[in-house]
Amino acid sequence: NLFDLKGDLVLRGGEVSYGNRGFYIREGRLVLNESAGTFDPTITVRAETREKDEDGQSIRIILSALNQHFSDFTPMFTSSPAKSEQEIMEILALSFKKS
Repeated sequence: NLFDLKGDLVLRGGEVSYGNRGFYIREGRLVLNESAGTFDPTITVRAETREKDEDGQSIRIILSALNQHFSDFTPMFTSSPAKSEQEIMEILALSFKKS
């Protein structure tokens, strides 16, 4: 019942789910320094999804986190073209209601 898990994984693709949304991983890293007593890997990730804003314009929404433990995962959101984080959250909330 004892184990140690140590490793450093480069993420080159895949998907991260956050707020019932899927974000495609563009780049990332997962660092494991775990044991039977604690399991809380550290993640660095940049992932994105595409949506439309209230004007129907295509927008790329980027989720990013730098060296965060899974238990404290609180990503930041940016977009292209640039929108405020509040506008981004409203776009994500609207797209969630539609699905």
